[in-house]
Amino acid sequence: MKMMRLLSILILVTCLALVLVLALSRQMAVSPPATDVPPSPTEIPPKGPVDYYGELIVSGNRIHGDHTNEPAQVRGMSFFWSNTGWGQEKWYTAETIDQMVDEFNVELVRAAMGVEERGGYLYDAKNQDRLETVVEAAIDRNIYVIIDWHTHHAEDNSDEAVAFFSEMAKKYGEYDNVIFEIYNEPLDTASWDTIKTYAQQVIPAIREYSDNLIVVGTRTWSQNVDEASLDPIDDPNLAYGFHFYVGSHGNYVRSLAETALENGVALFVTEWGIWPEEWGPDGMDEEDWMAFVDEHQLSWANWAISNKYEPPSLFKLGGGLTENGQFVKDQLDSAAEDVPWR
Repeated sequence: MKMMRLLSILILVTCLALVLVLALSRQMAVSPPATDVPPSPTEIPPKGPVDYYGELIVSGNRIHGDHTNEPAQVRGMSFFWSNTGWGQEKWYTAETIDQMVDEFNVELVRAAMGVEERGGYLYDAKNQDRLETVVEAAIDRNIYVIIDWHTHHAEDNSDEAVAFFSEMAKKYGEYDNVIFEIYNEPLDTASWDTIKTYAQQVIPAIREYSDNLIVVGTRTWSQNVDEASLDPIDDPNLAYGFHFYVGSHGNYVRSLAETALENGVALFVTEWGIWPEEWGPDGMDEEDWMAFVDEHQLSWANWAISNKYEPPSLFKLGGGLTENGQFVKDQLDSAAEDVPWR
């Protein structure tokens, strides 16, 4: 009798074990595959140029993407002077950044913060607020942004520049999006030695917090990059600002950039536009200019996001694009078809 009871218990346990095994097998057969494995990085499309290129790094006479280790040519628009009361500060909004990215395919914007002129930073702190609005919106949209000390007399306010760029580098220097342009356009009366001395005061304030790209303007409204190339500033990630206006400048000014590149320095076209003058462009037109920047893989910002009544403005006073604005938009749209990150 005792043996029969033990045998019954054994049979019952065996049956329960078989039922459990069958249940587990069925559950494993119908369970979906694990979904918590993240996709490969190669399967995630970049959100914008900064995701793709990373920090911009000078390599010889080219500017490379830190992620790609290849030349990175990015294109976009410069804001007009930020100065209070000048009428174009209205564009310094996150909505403008959205419009530039979504409608104009920009990869870059330049926040041109006026300094010592009427209504500028030295007189109205709202200029910095406007600039920071643009910087933060550009970071949110994954494009590059130039923090531009927009002045023709930076050497007269070097202490203020040091304090400003120290603050900006501390606040935004960790973002690959940010580029520091510490002098917009020195005049033709400023020597390269004066400009270089000023830059050597400001650069350490940035380098305390950031190794991001720095752009330094050159003599004669940032045309004489040839002079800078003969006596360059000692910094591993620095380019020289080159400005060009089709219709006002021509082959001679372009040759200054060619000389600088041949001498091994990197250039960044932080401002260019179309501004016809009586003396003409000596046969060089806007198509020639675009071919030049593409040949040398020069990044650029067009002047300007503005509806001021002057030739380089993007918008008309009454709305819509100017003739030059349409030309620039066509260039941006065409470039967008071929950029590697899209």
